[in-house]
Amino acid sequence: MTGSPGLLARLTGLPAPLRFGFWMILSCICFAGLLGIVRYLADPHGPDDAGLNVFVISFWRNGFSLLVFLPWLLRHGVGAARSRSHGMLVSRAALMTTSSTAMFFSAALLPLAEATAISFTTPLFSIILAMIFL
Repeated sequence: MTGSPGLLARLTGLPAPLRFGFWMILSCICFAGLLGIVRYLADPHGPDDAGLNVFVISFWRNGFSLLVFLPWLLRHGVGAARSRSHGMLVSRAALMTTSSTAMFFSAALLPLAEATAISFTTPLFSIILAMIFL
């Protein structure tokens, strides 16, 4: 008995621009869902009248990210994650943690639509900063 092809098999049969569009739309939906969850958890007027601190939400998000990354790390070993430029690696980690926490602050303080719209300006600022620093 043969079943219908799975989603991944169907995606590989599509032209590259359509696959790209699918993954972009999926990432936007996931990102908006993340901001919605952060807003719900940080709401001080929620069901328990005490919203979570944004730093706590950021800590647990990074903790769950580590859990997702851990199987790969166990399979390939720590050597696969080594880098020759430790300073750049630490700088990148610090910037990502800071930007993630700032994004969570914006989700907690701004209306959700505004926070999501502002976050979509990231590519524009990346281009400007790349022109300055690269």
